[in-house]
Amino acid sequence: MWHRNDDDEPVVADQVWITSLTANPACNKKMMM
Repeated sequence: MWHRNDDDEPVVADQVWITSLTANPACNKKMMM
């Protein structure tokens, strides 16, 4: 159960990160540099 929770967290973090990049194209360009 703990391992599963540990596996779920990174996925959520990735979703937020991707959403943030999609919402901020300028930030996305900065990250690519």
